Amino acid sequence: ESHVHVWPEVSSIKIMVDVEKTDTVQIYNAMGRLVKTQRVEKGQGVNIETLIPGLYTVKVGGKTGAFTKE
Repeated sequence: ESHVHVWPEVSSIKIMVDVEKTDTVQIYNAMGRLVKTQRVEKGQGVNIETLIPGLYTVKVGGKTGAFTKE
């Protein structure tokens, strides 16, 4: 499984996900539960303010990445 670039690695408000075209981003908590789904366009961020602090996995188009919500 390949990786998707997610930045910044630690954030409290917004993350950016490197997508080539409009795609669906899925965010999973450390227990593997889907906690957010959002369609994103290239250059568009994902608001994570409502997520509780912790480690999250991002899946988009068969690729995975990770970030920490502080």
